[in-house]
Parts: sequence; structure tokens; C-alpha cells
Amino acid sequence: MTPFVELKFAIPFGFKLGLSSITILIFATSGTLIPAITGLAVAEPLSKYLIKKFKIMESFFKYLFDKTRKQHSHKFNRYGALFILFFVAIPLPGSGASAGALIAFIFGVEFWQAIFLITAGTIISALILIAGTSSIFTFF
Repeated sequence: MTPFVELKFAIPFGFKLGLSSITILIFATSGTLIPAITGLAVAEPLSKYLIKKFKIMESFFKYLFDKTRKQHSHKFNRYGALFILFFVAIPLPGSGASAGALIAFIFGVEFWQAIFLITAGTIISALILIAGTSSIFTFF
């Protein structure tokens, strides 16, 4: 359940423990989704609270959102919310459910749509990692 490490560590560790692929898929996916969905659920209320409580936070969030949207809006506009699905599904360092939740929050993706995209991307990523890891363990 560690954000940004998520499946990339859990799946090889599960194989090393001798767990079945289905067990690994269930536990690794749920362990990845719990912190990501929790973070997505509290991000907006927390940011609103911080803006209300500390005036400097309003400048910070405005700067963060404006800069990020300016730099990456061409990718997001090109692929739409599917960008989140692709970003989460490709198991590269720095990508994953937590990063996808952060992107969904910054770009203002509707909560339930973001959960669906992050969940689907996490399952796809888990299947890719399970296939790759099991073949590597089988080879060696």
C-alpha cells in the first residue's frame, strides 16, 4: 500500500512468497487502490480547507494547477480522461494509481470516472506485471 511503489513491488514479492497469480492480483490491486482512492477522496476537501485556513495555499494551488495544466494540457486534451487509464496501466516508475489520482485531481476529472479509470488501469498494469514476473521467475 505504499504510493508510487505499489504493484511494482507487491507482485514480485507475492511470487517470491509462493502465492498464486489470482491471490497476488486480488491483494496487490486492492492494496494499490485503497491509498489512491482515499487520496482522491480527500484531495479536494483538504485543498479547500488549506486554502480557507492559510491564504498562501491559495497562491500555491493556483500556481500548481495553472503550471501543470499549461505544461500537460495538450496530452490531456488529446486523449481526454483516457490519459489517466494509459498512465496508470503502463507499469513504469512514477506511474501508477496514486499518480493517476493526483492527475485526476489536478485536471478536475469527475470522482467516479477517475475511480473507474484508475481501477481499470491498475488491473491492466497488474496483469502485465503478473505475466512478466511469472515468466521471469519461470525462466530462472
